[in-house]
This record gives sequence, C-alpha cells and structure tokens, in this order.
Amino acid sequence: RAMKLDSFPPKIFMDYRCHTGSVTCMAMSHDDKYLFSGGSDGSICIFKVKGPSCFMDNKTSLVEPEEVLISKVALDEKTNEAEKLRRKIEGVSLDNAYQMRLKEMNHAEMLQEFNNKTEEANRTNRKLHKGMQKKKIDLDHEFSKKIILLQTKHSEDFNNIVDQHKNKINYEIERCKRLVEEYESLHKDHDREMLILLRKNDESLQVSRDEYGHKISIQKERKALLVREREKSTSSFNNEKRLIEDDADQEILGIQCDFEERLT
Repeated sequence: RAMKLDSFPPKIFMDYRCHTGSVTCMAMSHDDKYLFSGGSDGSICIFKVKGPSCFMDNKTSLVEPEEVLISKVALDEKTNEAEKLRRKIEGVSLDNAYQMRLKEMNHAEMLQEFNNKTEEANRTNRKLHKGMQKKKIDLDHEFSKKIILLQTKHSEDFNNIVDQHKNKINYEIERCKRLVEEYESLHKDHDREMLILLRKNDESLQVSRDEYGHKISIQKERKALLVREREKSTSSFNNEKRLIEDDADQEILGIQCDFEERLT
C-alpha cells in the first residue's frame, strides 16, 4: 500500500494498492530518488520519490529487505503451496468443527442430564422446604401456644405473689400496730411502776434518813459520854499517877536516908 503526498507535511494524499500482503521492509536509494519496498507476498515495488525525503538526515538507519527479487514460477509455487495449506487448514478446521460439534452435543447431553438431576434435586429440596416450612409453622403455633400458656401462668403466679406480698405487708402492719400498742401499754406500766418505786424509794430514803439521824444522835451522845468518861478516867489516872509518884519519891527518900545511915 503506497500513498502519494502532494505536500510535506501532507495535506492531501492518494492511496495506491501495491502489495497483497503486509509490508516487511522499506529502503531508499543512495541518491534519495527511489524508494524500494518488500512485502510478505514476495514482491518488490519501486517508487520514484519527488520532494523532500524524511530519510536524508538518517541514512545510517536504512533497513535492507529480506528478499530483493522473486520469479513468477516461484511465486506460483508459493501460491499453490499456500492454496494447499489453505485447503488443509479448511479440512482441519472442518474436522475441528465436527469434533467441536460432537463435543458440544456431548456437552449438551451432559448439561441436559445435569439440568435434569438439578431439577430433580430442586424438586426434592422444594418438597423438603415445604415440609420444613410446615413443621416451622406448626412449631411456631406450638411455641405461640406455649408462650401464651407461660404468660398466663406467669401472670397468675405474679398475681398470687403480689397478693401474698400484700397479705404479708398487711400482717406486718397489724403486727407493728399491736407491737406499738403493747409498747405503749408496757411504757405506761413501766411509768406507773417507776412512780411507785420512786415513792417507795423516797419513803425508804426518808426512813433511812430518820434512822440515820437518830443513830447519829445516839452515836453523838455515846461519843460525848465516852469523852466524859475518858476525861474522868484521865483525871483519875493523873491523880493516881501523882499519888504513885509521890509515894515513889517518899520511898526513894526513905531508902536514901537508910542507905546514908548505913554508910555512916
């Protein structure tokens, strides 16, 4: 495929069909006047270049074509070989298509069998699901009945407990009232007994005081009597002592006189 350019950079170009296959290589002549192209179809095309070339500044990057010339006979042989290969490929493709068709048929049969088994399993599962749903509904009903029975029993038990608690509270209130009354009665009795005891204590205390005063007066009289007796005893003792001392002095004087007389 070649394109004719009227200007550079190209604005309008023309397209020429040159190679039947893809272009494999391109090269410029040494004077930059001709362009050589080689394709996969084995042909070489030569183009005359007019105008500036993009290869003038980079001649070292030219790529040599793989093939330069090919004969018409070789080209026909290549074409025949290509046709044989194409027919062979078509035969192989048909065989592959037949094999693929067989595989598709086997796959379809296996898929149908699998679908049948799956459908049967789904039907069985649906039956099981329906049975389980029915059991679930029955269990839900039974559970609801049990819940209602339990709620009723719980309400009755709760009411009974509340009644028992109220009865106990009323009993405790009555008991507290009786205890308060008993306490007040005991308190009154205690106050009366305390008053009686206080009176008795006051009376006994007064009696004790009187007795104690009488005893104290008796003790005082006895003490005064004892003091008088002690004074009498002391005075008599002193008199007797003086008498004894006088007698002792007289005896001592008499003894001294007798002793002096004896000495003389």
